[in-house]
Amino acid sequence: MVTTASQAHKLRPLLLAAALLLALASMLYGAAWMYYVRRPAPVEVGFDLNYTPSAVEIKRVYSGSPAEGVGLKPHDRIVAINGQDIASRSPWLNLQERTWQKSHPGETVT
Repeated sequence: MVTTASQAHKLRPLLLAAALLLALASMLYGAAWMYYVRRPAPVEVGFDLNYTPSAVEIKRVYSGSPAEGVGLKPHDRIVAINGQDIASRSPWLNLQERTWQKSHPGETVT
């Protein structure tokens, strides 16, 4: 006949494993949450565009976006970003990545 004390003794390793698993899952979740919360959000400028070798033409400006806030309108053309000419200095995609995707919300782009 098995007594209550011996049943608890047999469950001890199982309870310890469950507690360790829960602690590990909690730590992993906390680390992942801190990584995603602290990672800066990508900068959203708020317009769609058409790229040409000499400029970027704005197709659409989204309502309430930073682009609308600074007065950009459809058919406006962007010929330089932060003083770098789109046509001669750098391909558009590299310039866009350096400027917008690595900027932080609230930073000014000229």
